[in-house]
Amino acid sequence: MKINLRKLRIEKGLTIRELAKMSRVSIATISKIENHEIQPTVSTICKLCSALGVTINIMVDCEGYYYDEEW
Repeated sequence: MKINLRKLRIEKGLTIRELAKMSRVSIATISKIENHEIQPTVSTICKLCSALGVTINIMVDCEGYYYDEEW
């Protein structure tokens, strides 16, 4: 699963700090998601989507993946 958070955040012209304030997701969590250190929960994805004004299918790319392996 690929999370398009950094790309979407930059496209919206937001810093991590601004997105954290808007979404109520910590700066540390956003940074770890962007650096592929953690996989966010559905709840966190929803908060970030709402703050960025995008749908989950824009945020999450599941194409070509199956159980962490490429198809």
